[in-house]
Formats: sequence, C-alpha cells, structure tokens
Amino acid sequence: MTRVQPRRLCSVVLLAYVAWQQVFVTPTSRSRVARASLGFDESGALGDGGTTPLMMAAHKGDVEEVKGYVKNGAKLDAQDLYGWTALRYAVRADQVEAAEALIEGGADMNLSSKSGRTPLMSAASNGIADMVKLLLDAGADAKAKNSEGLTAYDMSMRGGETGCEECRKMLQEAVDS
Repeated sequence: MTRVQPRRLCSVVLLAYVAWQQVFVTPTSRSRVARASLGFDESGALGDGGTTPLMMAAHKGDVEEVKGYVKNGAKLDAQDLYGWTALRYAVRADQVEAAEALIEGGADMNLSSKSGRTPLMSAASNGIADMVKLLLDAGADAKAKNSEGLTAYDMSMRGGETGCEECRKMLQEAVDS
C-alpha cells in the first residue's frame, strides 16, 4: 500500500478547493477568466457535449450569471453538439428572464439546431406559450422551416387538438401579418 505524504495531500486538497472556488463561487465578472484556466476549450465549452457555462446558466435561469456573460462578451450563439444555443436552453427550460437577457444581448433567435429547429419551433412544439410570445414579440421568424419543411405553427400541432391552442393562435397571427 502506497502511503500519501501529508504535504502532497494538502497541496491536492488546496488545489481542488481553489478550482471549486473559481468555478462555483467566483463573481460573474471574473468567472469567465477563472474558468478558462480550468480546462475549458477556446469556445468556453465544458467538453461534455459542447455545453458552455452560459448554456448552463440559461437553463438554470440564473439571470445575473447570464447578464454577466453577455456583458463580458461571451459567444451568445455558441452551439453544443446538437446545435443548441444558450437561448434554446433557456426556452426549453421556460426561463423567460434568461431568454430576455440573451435576446437583449443580441442572441440570434432564428439560429437553428442540427435538426433545423429554431428556439421558436422548440417553444411551439413543447407548448411553452410564454416563450412563443416572447420570441414573436422580439421578432423571431414565424415562417422559418426546419429540415423537414415544418414551421413553428406546424410543430405546435404536436398533440393535435390537445396541443397548445394559444401557441397556434399567436403563430397564425404572426404568419398572417
């Protein structure tokens, strides 16, 4: 059995503590710089599916963290391995304030994933009416089509008559205007 020297063990524990502080406790204004020294790739991705800290913050609805990344020049339209952006993560998690912060920061509302879905299509197909409204009010393209030729309205029909009637109404009005 190998005996670990106390001095070496203390160094490892201290390094782990410092890394934890930088990733989870460091104020937003410095977190991007601190995280860069911990093995994130140049796009800021964690390496697990290409998910960035901004995407995680958007998904959790951590609005202050999202605003911090926007202010510090994070790549708002960075995509994970599936083509999802931070905005798409916020939309799917129904994190309205995080989505608003990303849109105000200049995130591309019409950037599609690898499946061809935009954030609006995702909101519509999942019956997230408040996100459909937010995206339409902000100027998302209701006429955009995915790789199968379907629009957000078509996707809102998921579930047939039991789908999101409010979503369909807003999308139809947007297409007609």
